[in-house]
Amino acid sequence: MKLIGSGKVVILHYRSIGARLYTVQLEVARGCMKKRKTWAFLALGVGVAIAVNSTGNILKLWGAGSRLSEAEQTLVEKEAENATLKARLEEVKSDEFVEREARDKLGMVREGEILVVLPQTEESSNPQAINLPDDSTNWQKWMRLYFGEKK
Repeated sequence: MKLIGSGKVVILHYRSIGARLYTVQLEVARGCMKKRKTWAFLALGVGVAIAVNSTGNILKLWGAGSRLSEAEQTLVEKEAENATLKARLEEVKSDEFVEREARDKLGMVREGEILVVLPQTEESSNPQAINLPDDSTNWQKWMRLYFGEKK
């Protein structure tokens, strides 16, 4: 009788009692195969779990990259707007701007200047308006508009 193997796997070889030892040999081999299958399924399950988790993390990183590019774009826009507003603030702080606004909106003048305000009349408010009599036809109104009044 020979014993071949190490650890938990033992394969028996015996020539004279073939059937009995062969049965023992198959039972030991089947036990080893069941353990191997169990470990294989366990390893497969762990591998699938790691793959799913990694896929989720990769998708999160991908989404974070797109959010980062959007944030950088917004930052560039806000910096440009900030520069425009700073330039406008400097313009508003200038004496020329204050004087121009005082003249245009408040009607103020410097010492020695005279403010002249012209009254608004109906004709001066709309110089292109032409009063046409209502009894003329449309083509007559056009003729008067383009060729002038016939007297």
